[in-house]
Amino acid sequence: MRLRRIIPGVLVLFSLSCSENEDKKRFDQTQLLTNLSQNVIIPAYQSHLANVEILKVKVAGFTTALTVQSLADAKSAWLTAALSWKRAEIFNFGPVDDLSIETTMDFWPVSTTGIENSVADYDGSSEYLEGIGSNKKGLAAIEYLLFHADAESVLTEFSDEKRREYLNLLSEDLTDQIDNLLQVWVTSYVDEFAANTGNDSRASAVLVANQLLILLDEVKNSKLGAPAGALSGSGPRPDLVESLFAGNSMEMIRANLDAIELVFTGGTGTGFDDYLSAYPRRTDGSEPLHEIIKLQLEKCREEADFISIPLEEAVNTQAFQVEQLITDLTLLNAYLKTDMMSRLNLVITFTDNDGD
Repeated sequence: MRLRRIIPGVLVLFSLSCSENEDKKRFDQTQLLTNLSQNVIIPAYQSHLANVEILKVKVAGFTTALTVQSLADAKSAWLTAALSWKRAEIFNFGPVDDLSIETTMDFWPVSTTGIENSVADYDGSSEYLEGIGSNKKGLAAIEYLLFHADAESVLTEFSDEKRREYLNLLSEDLTDQIDNLLQVWVTSYVDEFAANTGNDSRASAVLVANQLLILLDEVKNSKLGAPAGALSGSGPRPDLVESLFAGNSMEMIRANLDAIELVFTGGTGTGFDDYLSAYPRRTDGSEPLHEIIKLQLEKCREEADFISIPLEEAVNTQAFQVEQLITDLTLLNAYLKTDMMSRLNLVITFTDNDGD
């Protein structure tokens, strides 16, 4: 007999039947982990490396020839690189922790005053960034430098040699970081990751599943809830959106949703949906849990697409659509955090922001 409690719109399952336990034992986690590492994680890092290398070239071109077109090219390359990181930041474990890359690659909100001071104090050293806080470097700092004012003002600002050198240093650092991360994955960690099966807190499936939940929590609460005023109850706060200067907050959220879906489905290979499909259908005749989650992911994507303007505007003029997306993400969170983690007997190792 299963114990149940009701969350609006979702039936949450807490215990596993004997047959489900038997099915769980038959599922080979190695297939899941091998597919995720070889066909999802490493390709995500490879894509991001290629994009930050292009960004480095475009930044160098911009700082060499300060034109409206070269600035536009650098901005376009930044957006591509930022979106590729939004698809890769979900894998925040293992080498990312060891190399302390999560915050140095992309920390927001930035300190605009801190960035300006770092530019003014730049001493020309290639090690300068080692003493600079995460809120003054990385993708978000590059966004500020390229996007925070109109094109003519930005071009004028970059007549300062230190500003040009600092921007180049930031872009070069991104390339070095992701290259180091990728090398660790392909040379050593990939085998360790695939072999680390099990259900304890250090097992690879647990690490990935928890990062899926953490990213979903961040999208729901920090990237949407805080700007919408859903957490404070004090009204919309457009200034709290991600990608404030470039105005690409919704693109970032959609890229995060892409990553969540890809991890869950495993792309064309084995994913958490296959892990869940090892269990029988619910006795009430409803769809299997993995299909319910897929449908909810699709609904979240549709709701995100309904928000047709920058999020800093949408929190005021498309408030209903923003609230609906938060509601749908809350339901997705319940399916994943409570239903999926319970049925797969995977340990939850983090506490979310609002207790959902």
